[in-house]
Amino acid sequence: MVEEMNKPIKKIIAGSVSATIWSNKVTKDDKTFDLKSITTERSYTTDNGESWNSTNSMRVQDLPDLKLVVEEAYKYLKIKKE
Repeated sequence: MVEEMNKPIKKIIAGSVSATIWSNKVTKDDKTFDLKSITTERSYTTDNGESWNSTNSMRVQDLPDLKLVVEEAYKYLKIKKE
């Protein structure tokens, strides 16, 4: 099985929380499949605000935004576009 480098196809942002949708090309037995996956992260600055960082840990107050970006990612992947 051969996997190509993942490429993001869409990023959905709400507040400091984001969900990124990835396209993963996988080849197995001479057949290529396009598998989708989602990663989530929260952006934050250091105490002095000079540097941006990200984490996969969410605080309680991030959960509504997390729910929103995950739902939007799900809709993007499931709703057929013409």
